[in-house]
Amino acid sequence: MGDLNGPGYYNESFSYDRLFKTHSVRVITTQTSNATGSGSKRTKIFPSGQFVYTNTWRGYAGFTDKILYNWKVSGKHEELLDSGQYILKNTSATTCNITQW
Repeated sequence: MGDLNGPGYYNESFSYDRLFKTHSVRVITTQTSNATGSGSKRTKIFPSGQFVYTNTWRGYAGFTDKILYNWKVSGKHEELLDSGQYILKNTSATTCNITQW
């Protein structure tokens, strides 16, 4: 498993600014396998494993799998805007449901 390297199934939580404007962002993804009897759970935090803010236009926390494991993906996205406004968004997805956006 790696970050955005090579083909595979991307199980991810990400936040971005469509105008590429930099904000204070942090993202955490918690993923639970839907495979029968697996009980597997994993977590990744952006930036760098610490749940602190970083200035960027894009925050990404995710895993790449070579085969489809049917992960349930929960994301927590936090952002501090220049105005000081705090934004919190929780997201969820199952089985790479990109078509549900």
